[in-house]
Amino acid sequence: MKFLLLVIFVALSQKIEYSGMIYGMLESSQLVDKVSISRCHLEMSRDFTRISLEGLIDDSIILAKQCGWNSAAKTLLKFRNNPKSVEKASAELYGFILASINNKGQALKNDGATIGKIMEYMIAELSPTVVKFKADMASIKSLKQSKYPIAVFHGLGDCCCFPGMIEFTRYLGKEASTYSKCVEIGDGSAASWLMGFQKQVNTACTNLKKVSEFENGINVVGLSQGGLIARAVSEMCNITVHNVITLGGPHMGVMSIPNCESGFFCDIFNDALDLGVYDSFVQENFGPPGYYKDPLEYNEYLKQSNFLAAANNEKSINADYATGFKSINQLVLIEFTEDTIVDPKSSEQFGYFKIGSKKDLLLYNQTEDYINDWLGLKTLDEQGKIVFEYIVGNHLQFNNSEIQRTVIPYLI
Repeated sequence: MKFLLLVIFVALSQKIEYSGMIYGMLESSQLVDKVSISRCHLEMSRDFTRISLEGLIDDSIILAKQCGWNSAAKTLLKFRNNPKSVEKASAELYGFILASINNKGQALKNDGATIGKIMEYMIAELSPTVVKFKADMASIKSLKQSKYPIAVFHGLGDCCCFPGMIEFTRYLGKEASTYSKCVEIGDGSAASWLMGFQKQVNTACTNLKKVSEFENGINVVGLSQGGLIARAVSEMCNITVHNVITLGGPHMGVMSIPNCESGFFCDIFNDALDLGVYDSFVQENFGPPGYYKDPLEYNEYLKQSNFLAAANNEKSINADYATGFKSINQLVLIEFTEDTIVDPKSSEQFGYFKIGSKKDLLLYNQTEDYINDWLGLKTLDEQGKIVFEYIVGNHLQFNNSEIQRTVIPYLI
């Protein structure tokens, strides 16, 4: 009997309450906000010898459902059902989790926060607007040094802190033998969703001017939504911009708002859209609605658009915007041939639907914007300053050789 009690005691002593790790992970990965975390405290114990990343994710899903955090539960389930992502995360985090658990739960919330920061990118990586670029430094040619440093702007839901953007920015700098920096427009990936687009541009301008290396002019590279920011920099930032290169930038707007893939802010964003994409509150406080453009509601777009209608000089002519845009030395517009995110994909090269139609697509030089030269697109075209490049594949699907072909020549 004494032996049996001893076995039971030993078994029980191996169980630890590790809910703190789960809460730390959920908060740090931006799947649940601090306020929600403070309102729901549940305990969960596990035998520390059997804890794994897969189990941690499964238990996180259970807690998220019990606390009513549906967006977090849905996101984690999607991640859990992607074997490659889980395998990659397990390999990277196995040792850290093991060390944390063997520490007998002394700092599990902090350990969970560390796991969450790593998981944030791995979860975001499932989104088609987040860059998965891996630089092949051995392929760098560095044929010529660029005269200008490079400012890079990421896409929707991405972050300068994510590995893909870090690799991409570093790679451009190495290829062009110059200073290269990813410029953030807010605090983490949520800002690209939960910040009005004009405010994102204003913040970009402020942050650019803080970088001493950019004082004498820059080349700007923008990815996806960041392509619009890159172009707006030439119009609105009062900074010398040499070349503007955009990969999948929705310059003429989109007919559908991209899905919010992960994070508590998706609930906020989706609830806000119920007010209507042209609602003044939505336009001023959320990113993608700022470049939504319905050709069947063009007059409402002109009246309510908080960013794009003004940036394209469709609402009224802003001479400063036109002057800045026309001062670009070279505008490089890269379209992804199989793009399923930017609707229509021709927007990536200033094409769009004919006003009043959702079927008739116009090339860049057939739109009213071009014909009337409201912004200066026609002027740049007649001066031979517009370059059209293509990458075969879906949104932001590119590798080293494609960047060497479509981007690097215009940086050096």
